[in-house]
Amino acid sequence: MTKTQVTWYATTLSVVIISVAAGIGGKGALKLLKLEVPQWADLRSSVTLNCQYDTGGDSLYSVKWYKDEHEFFRYTPGLNPKTLVFNLDGVNVDENKSSSTVVTLFPLTRKSSGNYKCEVSTDAPNFPTVVGDANMTVIALPEDGPRIEGLRQWYTVGDYLEANCTAKMTFPEAQVTWYINNLEVDSYLLERYALEVSDGPFYNSTLGLRFLLKKDWVDTNKYKMDVKCAAKVSGADAKMDETSVRLRAVTDHTLSQERHIYNTGAVFTNYWLVILTIFVLHCYGTQN
Repeated sequence: MTKTQVTWYATTLSVVIISVAAGIGGKGALKLLKLEVPQWADLRSSVTLNCQYDTGGDSLYSVKWYKDEHEFFRYTPGLNPKTLVFNLDGVNVDENKSSSTVVTLFPLTRKSSGNYKCEVSTDAPNFPTVVGDANMTVIALPEDGPRIEGLRQWYTVGDYLEANCTAKMTFPEAQVTWYINNLEVDSYLLERYALEVSDGPFYNSTLGLRFLLKKDWVDTNKYKMDVKCAAKVSGADAKMDETSVRLRAVTDHTLSQERHIYNTGAVFTNYWLVILTIFVLHCYGTQN
């Protein structure tokens, strides 16, 4: 099983330029170059917010970060200390990994979801300001898995295959999907279980696979069938890990080969039994 992975999408929104004066003096125009806020953040991971800017040669006055219009971090190079953290529910700043351009949040909570804004200002006399904002939603990816349980290593055509796939401790609930030979399994082969809710709350999602193994589902060249399960948290452009199980499914051709080997061995064994019986009877008759 591979380690659970997620794809992050940094959102860069339009920048609002604000000036407290009709004309902005200074050496150059202040610009917000890039704002990176992950659209989806895993509850069990840290998050780095990135605000890149160009002061145009003017002196930086401050960089402020807001969540839902509430300030939680400020960087002011002219003060000592340069950084200032404000208590805000759901926002835990790692000061050792935060600076004038980045802010690291850890640990995350569900209340960490919201709108994040970066506000950059240069120095007097005009204090021009640029602002950029983006939304972030906190999710919880499967803690372990998804995990496939109940499969045997060997199957014969005609056997009944039963297995479960479970994605544990997610938020929101995970959507579980089964694949056979990379094709999504039809719903009539599935068994749906009630959603389990644990503290958090977190959700455990289980989907069963139940079907009679048919010959046309088996790769006749390799005598195997690929069974795969994937879990995805609803509403997130997140890539889930997939657990692959390869099955060696015995076909009619394989069975005929095994029967041939068995029958050949049986004939060979019976031949020597007959010879041994004749030898014993011969010895017994000679003694009498």
